[in-house]
Amino acid sequence: TALGGYKDATVTVTPTAAGTATVTTEPAIGSTTAGNVVVTFTAGANVGIAEVALTVIDNIDQEETEDVAVTISASPVPTISGVPAAASVAASQKVGPVTVNMTAQDGLSSLTITKNGAAFDTETLSGTADTYEFEYQTTGADANEILTFVFTVEDSDGDEVSFTHTLTVGPIPSEVISGVLNGSHHWTADKIYELANRVIVADGAVLTIDPGTIVKGRVARR
Repeated sequence: TALGGYKDATVTVTPTAAGTATVTTEPAIGSTTAGNVVVTFTAGANVGIAEVALTVIDNIDQEETEDVAVTISASPVPTISGVPAAASVAASQKVGPVTVNMTAQDGLSSLTITKNGAAFDTETLSGTADTYEFEYQTTGADANEILTFVFTVEDSDGDEVSFTHTLTVGPIPSEVISGVLNGSHHWTADKIYELANRVIVADGAVLTIDPGTIVKGRVARR
């Protein structure tokens, strides 16, 4: 974010021999106060730790710098693809399945997934290429929350790569019910049912309400 409006972004690498970094995507210059800055880092020939520093400058020359440490190993690190960086769903909706593609020239070893820092799943991998079907069933408890899933792949000689998926969960969908219900109706726990005025189940009609379903009435008006 840049409260004064985005002006510029610069990136440096320490030590310089560790590699090069460039800003490849940035917000529109001017009044934009929020957006994404994408940095591409290319490792040099030396093994070790590179400190990559990104500095964002706004139109009143305020600066904010964030550093990240990049480990450069002698062998190729694994890769992860197929998972979007961000997604949005309504509460009680299901995410996926999404196919996660993983490769490692030195051979795959394991996949570890965390959700908001807690263990979510662990899988043993094999070969130089493997896949994983990721899915998550959101619940009412996830409503209006941001969930962070971190996928970490490790290869046979201990090299790791991580990818973060951010899932924004909206409110539970609602449906307004009013009047006379005829025929068959099925109310499920993935919605909130709001009764408007008087609701009558007609003679011979069937109303099935699943366990955990929320049903509430509107405040009566005169």
